[in-house]
Amino acid sequence: MILYQYLIYHGKKVNYSVYESFETDYNNLDCIHQDTEGKKEVTLITCNNIKNKRRVIKATEKKD
Repeated sequence: MILYQYLIYHGKKVNYSVYESFETDYNNLDCIHQDTEGKKEVTLITCNNIKNKRRVIKATEKKD
């Protein structure tokens, strides 16, 4: 499933397409070290203190 979201960045609406969503151990920070090959991407990382897991959601900028 591909989701489309947007962020407001410096007053400009930027559309993003979510391409990956997964859960990982709370101490695994590999997801913040990435080579985007020049593409504009955003990574959202959340915490779950009950399961000691992180939800990672990755999205890339969608050109109109």
